[in-house]
Amino acid sequence: KAKKINPALYALDVRLHEGPITVVFSEKYDRQWVLWDGNKEIPSKKYTYGLNSFVIDSNITRQVLVYNKAQRLLDTGWKISLAFLISVVLYIYFIKTK
Repeated sequence: KAKKINPALYALDVRLHEGPITVVFSEKYDRQWVLWDGNKEIPSKKYTYGLNSFVIDSNITRQVLVYNKAQRLLDTGWKISLAFLISVVLYIYFIKTK
């Protein structure tokens, strides 16, 4: 079962008792997609028709995450920009109130 959290993050319920298996992710192949199994990142491999795939070789029964690493950079940039904007607004406010 898969749940889309946002365009760059999906949660998958995986019940694997005999490995390895290949999980095919139906997004156009991009090496920035990775699967996080709770212990390690599993890089995407190109699959048939240019889709992403991940090979899971351990026995797991839990939720795993598939996310785009490039989105983390965008999220970090957005947070830095917001912090800078707040700092500028506070600076201008304190300068005008003196």
